[in-house]
Amino acid sequence: MAELKRTYIIPLRKEWMNVPTYQRAKRAAKAVRAYLTRHMKGDVKLGRHLNMLIWERGIKHPPHHVKVDAIRDDKNVIKAELSGFVYEEKKVEPEKGKIQETLDLLTGKKGEKKEEITGKTEAKKEEKKEEKTEKKEDISAQKEGIEKEEKQTKEKQKADKTAKKTKADA
Repeated sequence: MAELKRTYIIPLRKEWMNVPTYQRAKRAAKAVRAYLTRHMKGDVKLGRHLNMLIWERGIKHPPHHVKVDAIRDDKNVIKAELSGFVYEEKKVEPEKGKIQETLDLLTGKKGEKKEEITGKTEAKKEEKKEEKTEKKEDISAQKEGIEKEEKQTKEKQKADKTAKKTKADA
């Protein structure tokens, strides 16, 4: 069985008009899947660009229709992507087994990574502490400056009052 490539313009408005506004983009994605399963018979995987187009304007305002390139492979998996883009497979790293994890612990590979991470985090913590102390010093310096200004204004007011009293007495 060979690959089957087709291009569809899928109408979405009829589907998402039947649901509340807070579910429209979800329903539009389901409508794309249903349309492709009905027309190409297989499991559907939506591409990144197609998904982004559906969700671009938020959950309440999906597009009215989309132009899609669909490819069905030998395993009956339909890979749908927005027209003009190529479907990109999701890169999944294999999980390490328990044996590999214990080997890493024994050889110290994992410990080195932890030390690097903790060293970085400790440096960040120290930087944050320094920034906080600098901020506190700046604030205390500002407070001292304000207090000095207030004292000077009070002294000037007192001096003005005593000067007025001496003039009035004379």
